[in-house]
Amino acid sequence: LRTRTDFEATVIRLPGAPYVLDGDSVRNGFDVHLVNKMGSHQGFDLKVDAPPGATVVLPFSHVELDSLAEAHASLFVVAPRTLHLHDAVVHVSVARTSDSDDRVDSNVRFLGE
Repeated sequence: LRTRTDFEATVIRLPGAPYVLDGDSVRNGFDVHLVNKMGSHQGFDLKVDAPPGATVVLPFSHVELDSLAEAHASLFVVAPRTLHLHDAVVHVSVARTSDSDDRVDSNVRFLGE
């Protein structure tokens, strides 16, 4: 038996280099692709949990989508090179604003030194 989901949220790396060494820091970029599969306008909340010592740059943590619409949200995780966070887990959660139990959780790996 297959069930239909009300929305999709996928997290992938941004095109190009998997990470960037910028002076004393390592930066990973990700794209969150959201699709509202419901027949009505919906809001979605994005939350990112990064390893200790890393900083999350999330330009916006809330997305509004019309019925059957989609959007992309970029996010960046930046960490000092001295932390050696290579292969650490970054947890991304996307939840429907009207029902926080309706959510999609994804884990992606932090790459770099």
